[in-house]
Amino acid sequence: MTPEDKKYFAHLTWVVSDGQDEKFTDHAPVHPKCHISVKDFTISNPRILDQDAKAEFDVDWHLKHNSADFCKDEKAILTLADKDSEKVLFEFSLSDNDIISSLTSSGMGLTPRIDFISGQAIKASIKYEDANMAGEAATATAEAHGPTVSEYCDIVVETFCLKGKEERDGEEVFIFEIRVDKSTACGALTIGMDIIHEDKYADLPQIGVDPVIVDKSNSCGCTVEIVVPTAGWILSGDFYGQIDIREAKSNLIIVQDSTHFTF
Repeated sequence: MTPEDKKYFAHLTWVVSDGQDEKFTDHAPVHPKCHISVKDFTISNPRILDQDAKAEFDVDWHLKHNSADFCKDEKAILTLADKDSEKVLFEFSLSDNDIISSLTSSGMGLTPRIDFISGQAIKASIKYEDANMAGEAATATAEAHGPTVSEYCDIVVETFCLKGKEERDGEEVFIFEIRVDKSTACGALTIGMDIIHEDKYADLPQIGVDPVIVDKSNSCGCTVEIVVPTAGWILSGDFYGQIDIREAKSNLIIVQDSTHFTF
C-alpha cells in the first residue's frame, strides 16, 4: 500500500465523572500534514579553486520531516547570492536522491563554485517545501565572505634573465638572475628549469632549483642568482632558460622564459 492509499481516522473517547459511563465519537477521517524543517545550514571554507577566477565554498545542511507517508512531493533549492545586490550567483535544485541524503543523520553537503570577487559578501539560502506541508516552506540562510587576494597563493616572476656564463670552482656555469614576488598564502614550492638552445630543449634532465631563491628574492625585493652547470655544452648560438614554479596546495604552475643570450 502506498502512502497515497493509506487512510487515517481519529475518534474521541471520554468517561463521565462517575467513571461508569464511557462514551466515544464515531471515527472521523483526518489528513495528516507534512511538517518540515532545515537544520544546521552553514557556508564555510571560502577558497580560490584555481587560476580561472573562481571561488568555492562548502555548504552543509540537514533536512527534517515527520513522515515519508505525509510528505508526498518534497522539493528544495539551494541559492548563493551577492549579499548586497541580491544577484543570484548559483542555484541548485536538489534531486529526489539528494533529499533522501539530506534527511539522513549525516545530512548533505555541496561545493558551489562562483566567479571570484575578492572579499565579496555571499548569502546562502535553502528553501524546502512539500505539496502537503503544514504552513510555510522551511528556509534557512547563512553568510560568508569570499576569499580575498591575500588568502590564496599568487606568484609573479618580475624578471628572469640569462646574464651569460662564468667559471666557478673550476666549472663552467650559466648565470641567471631572477626576481620573484609571492603572497604569504603560498605553501611549499618545487622549482625546475630547462635549458633551451636554438629553440629546442637541451637533451638533459630538468634541473632542480632550490626554492629558497624565491624566499630570498621576495624578502629583499631584489634579483638573486641561479647558477646552472653548462654540462659540457659547447656554448655557441642562442640560449635561454625556462623556469617551472609549482605550488601544490593551490594547484598553481608558473612557467616563465628567461631573456636570451647568444654566445
